[in-house]
Amino acid sequence: MGWLRIPLDMMTITIASITIGIAVDDTIHYIHRLKHEYLLDNNYEAVISRCHGSIGKAMYYTSVAIIFGFAILGLSNFIPTIHFGLMAGIAMFVALAGNLLLLPATVLIIKPRIKS
Repeated sequence: MGWLRIPLDMMTITIASITIGIAVDDTIHYIHRLKHEYLLDNNYEAVISRCHGSIGKAMYYTSVAIIFGFAILGLSNFIPTIHFGLMAGIAMFVALAGNLLLLPATVLIIKPRIKS
């Protein structure tokens, strides 16, 4: 199994860069929408509800499409490609959960000052 060690390590770097890039992009979209919605009524609970109804749905559907896209690589005959696809799909799921669960919870706890 020593031959598998190097490709798997190199693939985890790729998985991290892809996942972090997409997760940060989703986070930026969510925060931008949150700022826009907060300026309407200054109520964090209502803002998060509206954000989940708009940008949250978009994040969910695009992330699910990406997860299934990576999961298809699990049908490959090449072991490193299988590992890459499955680990990238799991990482994208964790990133989605973080953006839809932890980010709003953090906003509710911290309640950042948002200026126009």
